[in-house]
Amino acid sequence: MNKKSWAVIDRPYNVGFATVGALYERPRCISCARFRIALRCAALSLALVLPLEAAEHRVVGLTSSGMRIEAAVVSSPSFTVPTVMLVGGLGGNDESARLVEQEVRRWEALPQGRRFQLIAIALANPGAER
Repeated sequence: MNKKSWAVIDRPYNVGFATVGALYERPRCISCARFRIALRCAALSLALVLPLEAAEHRVVGLTSSGMRIEAAVVSSPSFTVPTVMLVGGLGGNDESARLVEQEVRRWEALPQGRRFQLIAIALANPGAER
């Protein structure tokens, strides 16, 4: 372990030929500094990865023309909570589809103590077929 000590003068001022102030010694450990840097990098990596634990996208069906219908599933840590389903976009990519997508993003941002599991089909009729 490579330790070095260095003195720090707190609030120095000069009186004639002498420097006056509070003098204290602070140990410096290079391996501790490396550990702190590694710890900060790990914390930053964890902070970037956690938001990626978001909605799981699943294909739940096909339209008559063969287009896929996708659902976003935002799970809850508990299996005993009820499941709520939001369906939008019955007339194609309209305002209801945007509202369902917005609600999924809002629900993903909530902490893990969710009261229900969310299944959202934002675009139930992607081709606006009748």
